[in-house]
Amino acid sequence: MIPDPEGFVNDFESFFSKDQRAKIIAKLDSVYWVGKVEIGFATFDSTYASDSLFGEFALQVAKKWGIGSAALHNGIFICISFQMKNIQIKTGLGIEKYITDAMVGDVIERVILPSFRQGKFLEGVLKAIDEFSRLANIYIKYD
Repeated sequence: MIPDPEGFVNDFESFFSKDQRAKIIAKLDSVYWVGKVEIGFATFDSTYASDSLFGEFALQVAKKWGIGSAALHNGIFICISFQMKNIQIKTGLGIEKYITDAMVGDVIERVILPSFRQGKFLEGVLKAIDEFSRLANIYIKYD
């Protein structure tokens, strides 16, 4: 079952503190107003999906929540299960030609995981948002 979103940040694992969630919201708001990409973020535990089905679950959540504009399909959904140690990042159809799966994998390996391995989970999320914003500003050209 996919829960309804409560905005761009949905911490269904209750992993982050209220102040940390506020920092993620502020970062996402700053990216949103640039206008090239809309990023959503959520955490889920294994009561929502098993580890083996988490990727498909993340895709279904992104579709149901409608991350990104309907016209541009410019959403990026960062979906994490800290419990299962699973990171899924889904890109909208309108930007996957600009921000490819290989680039997403690079962001996970180069940006997110080093911070997570040091126990700096908020830092990893904020850096990932910054990196996706940077990539969007470099590569995405809307007519």
